[in-house]
Amino acid sequence: MKRLTLILAFVALAFTVSQSQNYELVKTGSTNTFNNSSKATTYHLIHVDSMSVQGSDTVYSLYNSPGGAGCPQLDGPSWMGVSITKTASNNYIFHNLFGEEILIQNPGSGSHEDSWICWENEDSYVEATITGIEQESFLGFTDSVKVITFQKYDSEENEEISSAINGKKIKVSKHHQMIHAIPMVMFPDIPRDPMPGSGTYIYPESGLEFVIKGMTNPNAGIYNIETQDIFDYEAGDEFHIEKHTNRLASFNSTDSAWMQYRVLNRNDGDNFVTYEMERIRRDKYIEYDDQGQLQDSSVSVIFDTITMIYQDDDYLNALPFESIRHYWNEDSTNAEVVHHRLTETDFGRNAKKTGAYSDNWSWEAGDDCIYYTYFDGCGEYNYHYYEGLGGPYYHCFGPFYGTILLRKLVYFHQGEEEWGEPLNILGMTSRPTANNSKMWRVYPNPAKERITIETPDRERNGRIRFIIRNISGKKLLSKKIVSDQTTFAPNLAGGIYFYSIETSKNILDSGKVIIRK
Repeated sequence: MKRLTLILAFVALAFTVSQSQNYELVKTGSTNTFNNSSKATTYHLIHVDSMSVQGSDTVYSLYNSPGGAGCPQLDGPSWMGVSITKTASNNYIFHNLFGEEILIQNPGSGSHEDSWICWENEDSYVEATITGIEQESFLGFTDSVKVITFQKYDSEENEEISSAINGKKIKVSKHHQMIHAIPMVMFPDIPRDPMPGSGTYIYPESGLEFVIKGMTNPNAGIYNIETQDIFDYEAGDEFHIEKHTNRLASFNSTDSAWMQYRVLNRNDGDNFVTYEMERIRRDKYIEYDDQGQLQDSSVSVIFDTITMIYQDDDYLNALPFESIRHYWNEDSTNAEVVHHRLTETDFGRNAKKTGAYSDNWSWEAGDDCIYYTYFDGCGEYNYHYYEGLGGPYYHCFGPFYGTILLRKLVYFHQGEEEWGEPLNILGMTSRPTANNSKMWRVYPNPAKERITIETPDRERNGRIRFIIRNISGKKLLSKKIVSDQTTFAPNLAGGIYFYSIETSKNILDSGKVIIRK
């Protein structure tokens, strides 16, 4: 009987805890991403920076972002306010920029009212009302959602008055926090004293509504990616990158590079990861005179193995619109405010664009204010990083007049996922274009006197050739494959070569072969 009582008590406690976790507005351990349809590229996040217990209340501190106009402050609060307090009765109190409280009763608690005054001052108040309970689908989930709608009233006459907050809604999912939000930092109206009356507000207006676009825990939609998410590779991953610097408008020259990286192995540290990569790189330089006549050109090819180390970077890890001091150099007394943007690539990976509030502006953090500063060129502005695909990638005008800078990912192969077109770096495609590479064997490798090519594919025998090129891409040998096992003497000097197995239309397989003498 005693054991049964304990079991029942445990079940009751578990039920109570479970119930208290339903319809939470915010919580630790997750970051939710929102945007407004009128500003599709601007994302604001709800992220709890820290949590503390004060008596029976829990206080959630939100990450800082600069806000206001004219003289934005580096230590400005979040767009959702200075902090959020969760009371013992599971209600939530948002603290806005003016030290005022906005009360949101927890829709999941059994003692809530249908309507309540959530904010008030001497002249007016705002009433919050639960106006609906409905099933809603978002980010691949379907959940019960409660809707809270706001209306502002005159305190003396108790009549509705005009306000940006009127009719605006908060939607709270039973298991995934807020999925529809409004800014709380200047609730219920902006602009209001003591905020400056002109300039660009980084804080979104209270009259805007924001819809969830991503979350973590579990990951879904668009969410912030950090250093370890960006440079997250496995052995066998392959990336092809183009890089161009066009100075024709100013210096009559262009530099181009085509690069292929293949990950050989990975080694994880405490706050860094090290990769050993096979690299093939082709560089081309062209120079013209003032009349447009070719003056000079050169081509060089590198084939080697390199080591890449990626360490956690506070700047790269930062959230969009986060206030952090990112010093330009060791002697700099100024800093920037991070204005990262989040987006999704056309191949389904999340991306982070580092930089400023607009394409060519950054914010310089001085002693009293954050000032606009103009930066001509990519620098660390307009850099794009892709989840699991590295970076930076960019396309912009450089620091010299007329210079165009470009670095773009054109192909990747990770596990079963393949995107883009492989680069033809050495006069050959470096990865098979047909899905039959496992049919071929080239051995021995390294080879001394003879090389054997094996395939069970008899139907196309006589229409397939085995081709060997040197590191510069020059064709040195072409051998017709006439049976399922072809052996021949390459008669080449010792060294590293590249082979391809080709039809008239496709490259069926490719790789490198070492000849030893």
